[in-house]
Amino acid sequence: MSEIHDWPPPDGAEWNIQARHQFTGEWHTVGQFHYSDGRGSLWGFFMKEDGECCWAHPGFDAWRWLGPPVPDDDGITIHVWRFHDAPGELRAMSYHGGDEDWVALVPKDYQHWVGWAEQGAFGCCDVQEDSFRDGRDVYIGAHS
Repeated sequence: MSEIHDWPPPDGAEWNIQARHQFTGEWHTVGQFHYSDGRGSLWGFFMKEDGECCWAHPGFDAWRWLGPPVPDDDGITIHVWRFHDAPGELRAMSYHGGDEDWVALVPKDYQHWVGWAEQGAFGCCDVQEDSFRDGRDVYIGAHS
């Protein structure tokens, strides 16, 4: 699992993170929400119990990305995952809304053509191209 954080998760992290309940210590896969109580902005979550979504109050004190941590950039290795096995931090970058199939993480300044990540088997309907925070290229293939 990845590093544990105690500040609000970034926008777009919904369902790609787990939150720890401050009283039970249990981790839940969650979707985030933000609201103001007059004292400032708070954060809390909707959580999944047995595959069902249920309301959860802001009783969570920490969160972490689901899945494996994002690997370090060694300058030569291309990492490819089935979408649901990819690091949550990369899955959260998708704008496809559930139709994703693959995720690829390509080294920064990679000098070779990544033609296999174009529309086709990697993403038969669309391949989203984006940049990770450290400059590496992220490809997310989707079937619709």
